[in-house]
Amino acid sequence: MNALVAAGRARSAWASWPSSADLLSLLTDNSEGTRGSDEAAYQWATDVLFEVRKQRSEAKQPLKVPITRVTVKAEVGAASLMPIVEADLRAALRVQEFDTSVGEPREIVVAGYAPPV
Repeated sequence: MNALVAAGRARSAWASWPSSADLLSLLTDNSEGTRGSDEAAYQWATDVLFEVRKQRSEAKQPLKVPITRVTVKAEVGAASLMPIVEADLRAALRVQEFDTSVGEPREIVVAGYAPPV
């Protein structure tokens, strides 16, 4: 290894991490409202993820088996977050379809699993 490469590696090993202020400055909108709506979406996605995984476990279905449909009934605020988190939940849970409606009480029900191939 030549001296220039060794010097570059040594310098990069001691480079400092960006501060939280540096990272926050890169966000285009970091207002209280945006942070609040991001937190609400995160909490809703976590609730759905937990409930679907719990039902999958109770049904003794392996993670590799796709879920054909999940029905979600929730209050207006939570139901309006589904378009924001649905693609991520589909990928994480292997769900083919979410059927979302507005109503009380809140219900998240795994409605079926794909047949074994």
